[in-house]
Amino acid sequence: MGVVVALASAWLAGRWTSNGPGMASLGRTLAISWASKAGAANTSFPAIYGAHVYAEPAWKGGFEVRCVVYIGQPGFTTYFDDYGVVGTAATWEQAVQKFSVITWTPTNLLVGSGLPTDKAVATRASIEQHR
Repeated sequence: MGVVVALASAWLAGRWTSNGPGMASLGRTLAISWASKAGAANTSFPAIYGAHVYAEPAWKGGFEVRCVVYIGQPGFTTYFDDYGVVGTAATWEQAVQKFSVITWTPTNLLVGSGLPTDKAVATRASIEQHR
């Protein structure tokens, strides 16, 4: 079931971002992760925040790694926050290695490789300020 949800999320994120200005197609996706409001165990709006990390070819070579957070649910996304470039990589392989893990902590959205040195892209409070 989890694999089906992950594949569906990846497909939907690709559909949402393939035609938007400054956004990536599914083929440039490094990671996608959905989360509920921080501290919400059982909520009527599960998985309302979708982080999409993707790589874009950089002007001077290599890749810029970017992060967008969608706010809403599949089919009901109301808007998104573009957090811009969160890192760079010389190659696609390096981008995958360095930025393919998204971690939602109670206080932050982290992007990296699952290590304690992962970059805090945004605080949960700033992501959830629309409420």
